[in-house]
Order: sequence, then C-alpha cells, then structure tokens
Amino acid sequence: DLHSFPTRRSSDLNAGQARAQISPVKLSVNKNRKVSQQTTHQNTGGGWDYYGGYREKKVEEKIYYTVEVANASTRPVSNVQVRWAILIEPPNGKPQLVEGERTCSLNLGQKFSFDTDLVELSGTKWETGSGQYRRDVSSKIAGYCVEAFVDGKRVAGDIQPADAKRKIDEAREAKDGKKTHQF
Repeated sequence: DLHSFPTRRSSDLNAGQARAQISPVKLSVNKNRKVSQQTTHQNTGGGWDYYGGYREKKVEEKIYYTVEVANASTRPVSNVQVRWAILIEPPNGKPQLVEGERTCSLNLGQKFSFDTDLVELSGTKWETGSGQYRRDVSSKIAGYCVEAFVDGKRVAGDIQPADAKRKIDEAREAKDGKKTHQF
C-alpha cells in the first residue's frame, strides 16, 4: 500500500532521543557595586564654552559578586564545587583574572551563598557639560564565569557575556604560559 506509514513502538522513539538531565543544583549570581566619583578638574572657558565646559573625574568602583547555590534535587548533594573567575580589562595592558573556588555539601532545600573577592577598579573620565564628548580611561569588568561541579562533573553555570569563558581561558593561558588542548 503506497499510503501506509511504518509503525513505531514507544521504545523505538525513546531509544534515539537524548534525555536531558536536570541539574541537582540551582546557581544564581548577583553583582554588587559601589561607585565613588570626585571631580578633579573643571573648566568652563578657554574654548570649551561651546561644549558647556568640561569636567575631569577620578572614578573608583568596588565590585563583588554574591553567588548562591541551592539544592534542586530530591536528595542531599555532596561535594559541590563552585569555581568563579572575573575578567578585568585595564585601560592599557593585558586582561587580568581574579579567580577562586568554594566547596560545600547541601541537604534537601539547603542554600549556600558566598561573596567573591572584592575587585577595585579605578580610572579617569572626561566629559563636556553638553554631553557631546566623553572619554573613559578606566579599568572595566569584561565578564565573569561561575560554574558548579558535583563530583567533578559540570552541572550549572552562569557566564556573562556569552564569550567570557573563551576570553577567561585565553587570559589564563597567557598568565600560565600553557595551552589547553581539548579533543
């Protein structure tokens, strides 16, 4: 019969499908920051009148992340390792890394939270009163990567922006002088 279709058993359908595993932990990352600015120079004349004058500010920013890992499974989870890395781009020079890790065990419904190391950024900003011209020579956070592992297997992660993991790995290679080979 030209119009018949092969029949499939439910076991055949499941055999070819990959089954998604639910992570035993839930991970959340929140950025905390405090910014202080001090005007170091201000000029409202000397040719800058057209732009409404200009200001030079010294900027200091203190940033850390609060990481929370929670048990999302139906049983206790032990040997949870959380690794984090923050990528800093100075105005002149190579990207720098601030890294760390914490280990914990979680009972049913239990949460564990910690703060990463404090990162202090500084620099100078110039701007015209009209807002037409701005220049920022400050260190910046280029991204972060926080990953949770259970018994050495990655089970959760938060990477911002999406290419931060690659940039962090490149900065780590440059720092260590090693290359990572993955197959």
